[in-house]
Amino acid sequence: MSADRILVIKLADLGDALTATPALRALRATFPAATIDALVTPTGAAVLDGLDSVDRLVRFEKAWFDRLRPSPRAVVAAATLGLTLRRKGYDRVFLLHHLFTTAGRLKYATLLGATGATWRGGVAEGHPSFLTHVFPDEGYGVRHEADYWLGAVGLAGAVNPAPRFEVRIADDARDQARRLLENDAPSAGRPRVAVYPGAGAYSPARRWPADRYAAVARRLVDRLNAEVVVVGGPLERELGEQIREGIGSGCRDLTGRTSDVKVLAAVLESCDLFVGNDGGAMNLAVAVGLPVVAVFGPSNAVSWGPYGGVRWQPEVTASSVVVRTDLPCAPCLYRGFLPGTRHGCRARDCLALIDVDTVAQAAESVFRRTSDRTRSL
Repeated sequence: MSADRILVIKLADLGDALTATPALRALRATFPAATIDALVTPTGAAVLDGLDSVDRLVRFEKAWFDRLRPSPRAVVAAATLGLTLRRKGYDRVFLLHHLFTTAGRLKYATLLGATGATWRGGVAEGHPSFLTHVFPDEGYGVRHEADYWLGAVGLAGAVNPAPRFEVRIADDARDQARRLLENDAPSAGRPRVAVYPGAGAYSPARRWPADRYAAVARRLVDRLNAEVVVVGGPLERELGEQIREGIGSGCRDLTGRTSDVKVLAAVLESCDLFVGNDGGAMNLAVAVGLPVVAVFGPSNAVSWGPYGGVRWQPEVTASSVVVRTDLPCAPCLYRGFLPGTRHGCRARDCLALIDVDTVAQAAESVFRRTSDRTRSL
């Protein structure tokens, strides 16, 4: 079957957009002569920009349709998008989204119908009529999100023998990152550890307490002579201040100063280790090849943990690990076939029971095993 024109639909933000990169690479490797377009959000476009696995990024603001009653402007934008996609004459369309809600099914059924493509593949329970080819959806916590999307493109025979997250960092982003780091009293040859105490706007419930991150960071400063770089968005500046005050010397606070995702990627690329919560920055650290220690509470580590990572145990040798507790109620976010409780519970014992010693031990162990990694900046 011909695959001259392919459309991949992934209307998602930072971390979720990165989960699509192994599938995009599979399509490019399997269909090298095809034109591959990706329908993405503006944030997704910023993440995927520059990848040679995609020929064109089609931007659409998904947030307009997260409301029950879209505004007239959103309806017009959607109609225009539908006409644009149909004119492209796509041979195959891949939907890289779960279809767990009635509203989601209606939205994506309309979108796929608008493309006019006769071959439409995706992940789903059962076999919805708007998909011609289906990879079975077994719910959250069965496999990593990236592996679901690899299953979707595999419906067309696309294969990625060495899947990994990808991001392309241009020289100007590296220059900006270098200036940011140099302006904050650069260190001389000290290992650099990125600490991410935030979790993005979607679910702040995923945050492990900032004072515990400060305690872990102090230990890394003392035991490894590490330099700590705190990263996060503008809404996480207070967390950055808490950690900087808790550490004192040896800490650079860049929260709110890396709004450009590629600059953030370049900052992370310059580090030797990442310690932080589930969130977009964690997935970006994975994409640049940085060893990761990810703290997980209410979120599902199987679905959203560092890609290729494993559960932390003292004897593990993986370069990325997840630190979490075993509770019957955890995870409560992204569980089974439901998005779950976005804000967690009041107690959040799944995070409260994770102690400083465990995270510090995991961080020091991962660092020592990967200390020969060459820094880029």
